[in-house]
Amino acid sequence: MVVGAIAFDNFDQATAPPGYPGGGNGGIFNAKFLDNLFAYMQANPPPPGERYFDLLGFNYYNIYGPYWEGRSEGKGVSAKANALTKLMQQYGLAAPLLVSETGDDSGTIGDDAQSAFLAKTFVRGMESNIAHMIWWTFQDFPDTAPPPSNTWKYGLIDQNAKPKPSYSAFQTVAKLLGDAQFVQPLNVRGGEGYLFNKDGAGVAVLWSSSAEPISVSFVGNVLNVTDMYGAVRAVSDGSPEDHNPDSGRIALQLNQNPTYVQTVQ
Repeated sequence: MVVGAIAFDNFDQATAPPGYPGGGNGGIFNAKFLDNLFAYMQANPPPPGERYFDLLGFNYYNIYGPYWEGRSEGKGVSAKANALTKLMQQYGLAAPLLVSETGDDSGTIGDDAQSAFLAKTFVRGMESNIAHMIWWTFQDFPDTAPPPSNTWKYGLIDQNAKPKPSYSAFQTVAKLLGDAQFVQPLNVRGGEGYLFNKDGAGVAVLWSSSAEPISVSFVGNVLNVTDMYGAVRAVSDGSPEDHNPDSGRIALQLNQNPTYVQTVQ
């Protein structure tokens, strides 16, 4: 058994496509590798009943998100997943996708942004039918680690094993969407939204795509609203948090942090 993943990013200057972040400066990977590999597989099919691979594993980091969004539909990890799926189809191949490494640095972007990236990436991954996703890494590197890893704060717990806010964000998305089935994307003006089915009930996950809050209306008299850290509150029709004057409809104001919404009645 051979286990590994294709980064399919951090391309070198010799092969980096036009518009690639940094133009490949400092990159080490060949952008043509996967095309060449798939072409070989197509030209040399394995014996009947055998496969070259069972899963296509890849890494995703947000610095490359805009590049993949310019090449395929979807946002963030979904754009890269869709690009890889299209590439496999081009060579007559098919396999489930695995994100073997994704994460972001709270030391650089802050705790809330790290938590939001985590939740958005796992939600988008479920929308794209990615089989498995792995967060890198569980614990921050200590400040005493050799450079540059001493500056990497990608963990869900800090160097002293204390849970970071992203740990709660991970628990929340796992609790609310674990074993859930993706139903459909939601048409959210100025933001993103996804509907899931969890134990026969709907769970919507939504957020604004910019620093500007958005308003999203739901049919119902009471909503259970969970923030990305797991704090739950009930919002009733006509309450101060309801921004829709119509009876039987509740409008919520949402920011860039993912919010989970369930209709109670």
